Parts: sequence; structure tokens; C-alpha cells
Amino acid sequence: MPDPSTLTEWLDENQHRAFPLDDSMPGTDVTGLFTLPTSFMVDTLLCAPPDVDAAMFYVKSLVVRRYSIDVEIGYDGDGEELTVGRFTKIPHDQAINSVYQFEPAPQTRAAVRKFAVMTGVLIVGSVTELLARPGQWSFQSSSTAILASRVVPGAAAVVSLAVGESIYSGNVALREGAGIILTPSWDAGRQETVITVSADLGSLAALEVPLTSDAAILENLTKIYGQPITNINTVKPDVDGNFTLQPLDCTVVAPVGGGLSISNPCSLPCCDKNYLDDVYTSLSELNLRYARMEGYYQSLGRNINDLQSRMIALEI
Repeated sequence: MPDPSTLTEWLDENQHRAFPLDDSMPGTDVTGLFTLPTSFMVDTLLCAPPDVDAAMFYVKSLVVRRYSIDVEIGYDGDGEELTVGRFTKIPHDQAINSVYQFEPAPQTRAAVRKFAVMTGVLIVGSVTELLARPGQWSFQSSSTAILASRVVPGAAAVVSLAVGESIYSGNVALREGAGIILTPSWDAGRQETVITVSADLGSLAALEVPLTSDAAILENLTKIYGQPITNINTVKPDVDGNFTLQPLDCTVVAPVGGGLSISNPCSLPCCDKNYLDDVYTSLSELNLRYARMEGYYQSLGRNINDLQSRMIALEI
């Protein structure tokens, strides 16, 4: 294991030379008014895609803000000055020889999309000289080219595959399963190997409807499982395929196993058996009072009849 103090001394020495830029680089910006201090970048390592020219990477711009510094890395391959990523948020009070991670820039064009997988590190020595020259400074590859030995082509390629909790590295073979065909081919336009995954229609010949389209897949599923429900009273499901039952008027909808329970808590009994017994007793008392009132009524009728007979006798 190397002595840490030796590494620190080597980084300190880099503050006084162009490294990690090529020794022939002047480090001046496009205006000629600013020169990149050698004390700022003391080491860097870029992990690039496998088919790039390591000598084409350079410091494209430098932004010195009030509280932080950004470094933009460019690629000048085939005459195209492309931004491949940045080292950002380098603070003004950073400790000497601090390490910062590379942030790849998004790439929209297919021809340069490979740069979106780049990684890397930057070791910053001192920012003191930069603080005296705040602003945004732009550079050309002829002035700030990064030493080719500090770029590792191929290190940004796939190094392992994860399946579940298992990780596989080295030579990983793709093998066809039942009903699957893998067809490798060379795409000359994109300069890459393409593996096409397709269904083995010959092994599916026993199906009544061959699986040659999405409609055929749906037709076979319908024959096995029946016609699916696509709407309820012309109401279609939401984007996730769900129907929502909204309870109203004192009803409750709740899941029960594989179905739904619809209940109305407002219609539940509001009294127990003891209350009913009291009601029956009150009804009996009302019936007795009714019978007594009916007796009074009959007695009153007889008295009126007697009185009426006497009135007739007096008239005679």
C-alpha cells in the first residue's frame, strides 16, 4: 500500500505544473485575458466509453461564482465541441486536495448518447487564485486538453449484471428459453451489435390463433379466461384499470375477501328486546284504557235512552 504522505506530496507538486492537462497546454481562455491556475486541478481521472479518442477531452469552461466553482468537461472529436459532463459545487472553503465526482451531461442524439454513462473524479488543490478572478471563462481544446493517460476508455462499459440479489460478471451468456429466439445482428449505421428477442411462432402452432400481434394475444386470452369486463353501464375504468364505488345516502362499501360488502348502518335496530317489552306493556295499558272508555260510552248511551223515554212520557 503506498504511503499517503507520498501521494499528498505528489498532488502538492502538481500545483506547480500543467498536469493533469497536457504539458504543452497554455491554459488560456478564448479571450486571452485569463489563464487556468495550475494550483486548481491537481489530478483527474475520466472513465469514458470504449470507442472514443482519449486525447480529445479538455476543460471546456470554468464558472467561478460567489460561493462555488463549476468545471465543464468537453470532447472535441470529429470537430464537434460536445459537453460530456461537469464537476460542480466546488466550495470556496474546500479543503486542499478534495475529491469531486463527475456528473455526466444528458445526451439526446443517438450518436453521442454513449457519453451519458461516463464517470470520473477531480482532485482540487487550491482555489485561492481562482477567487481573484470570478466569472465564466471558456476554453478551446487546443488550450486545455487533458492528458490522454488520465482518460480510461472502456471503464464506463457494463461490468456486471444484477438479477434479483445476485450479481454476475465476466462473460455472461444470453440463452433462449422455451418459445424464444435470440437473433444477433450488426448495425453498420450505429456501429453496434443488436440482439433481437422474438417469439418462436413454430412452437406456438398448436394455438388456435397464432401469436402474431397484440390482437391475437388478446383473442387467445379471451378464449382461455372469457370476455373481460371493459365497462360498467358504459362507464370505463380509470387509467389504472380501476372502478371506484362511491357510497352515498348512509351506505358503506368495504372489501370482503375477493368481493365487496355494501351495508347501510342507518337501518340497524336502534333498541334492544328490553325496550320492546316496555312497548308491549304500554300497549296493554292503552288497551285497558280503551276498554274502560268504551264502557263509559255504552253507559252514557243507556242513560241518554232513559232520559229520552222520560221526556216522551212527560209530553203525553
